[in-house]
Amino acid sequence: MLVKYLEAVGGSAATSTKTLLLKGKREASQDRNWPNEITMAIPDKFLIVATTPQGTVRQIVNGDKAP
Repeated sequence: MLVKYLEAVGGSAATSTKTLLLKGKREASQDRNWPNEITMAIPDKFLIVATTPQGTVRQIVNGDKAP
């Protein structure tokens, strides 16, 4: 899926991008839906933020380290 995205935004010219922000919505049964944001910093850092009715959940991956 990321390959198709890179092709759509300019192919090899897009490889100079160092950060990618994805925004969307998690959809589950029983109308349990909430927004998600995923920030990727190339090559190995991720921040995932989900806002649920119970509060905000953050998951961080920094290289080979994660909480």
